[in-house]
Amino acid sequence: MIDRSGDYTFKLCSDDGSRLKIDDLDIIGNWGLHGMRCVEEIRYWAAGWHDLNVEHFQNEGGAMLSLQYKGLDTQDKFVNVQAYYAPAPAAKK
Repeated sequence: MIDRSGDYTFKLCSDDGSRLKIDDLDIIGNWGLHGMRCVEEIRYWAAGWHDLNVEHFQNEGGAMLSLQYKGLDTQDKFVNVQAYYAPAPAAKK
């Protein structure tokens, strides 16, 4: 949820690959085999709800994934994105 329209920086960090989509737009591509690496992207976002989709894969070794953002809503300080997981639909009988 973005409370105030404006420029927001999203930072996606991972070991190995990750990518971020917001409202079905490709925002950050951090794909591939690599150690811990962070990628940032600044975009203008209107106030309101936005759909986030993060994909991640792990090959070998350490595993890590984080998504943070900063902007008008956060006094320009990075905060962790709070995740909401929708429950899977019940199986039909």
